[in-house]
Amino acid sequence: MFTRGPHHVRIPFWYGYGQRLPFLLISPFAKTNYVSSSLADQTSILAFIENNWLGGLRTGTSSFDNIAGSLNDMFTFNKPAAAKLILSPATGAAVR
Repeated sequence: MFTRGPHHVRIPFWYGYGQRLPFLLISPFAKTNYVSSSLADQTSILAFIENNWLGGLRTGTSSFDNIAGSLNDMFTFNKPAAAKLILSPATGAAVR
């Protein structure tokens, strides 16, 4: 099924999100051992950047970052949640 896009170009009509993929947040401000139930996708990263460093300015009116889910519940900005974690380059195991 197709819908009309700009200049009457036929584009696929999307019925929503595709496959569900895990979202792994790596940050010193990420909540430790936290699993978020909020809906997030790749445009959530763009919206996070726009909200925090561009004053909420969006890249365009037709971009999916306008409806993207928030990543804010995954962070604790008042203090870093955990100490540095050093991984072994050979095994990937935690090194203290």
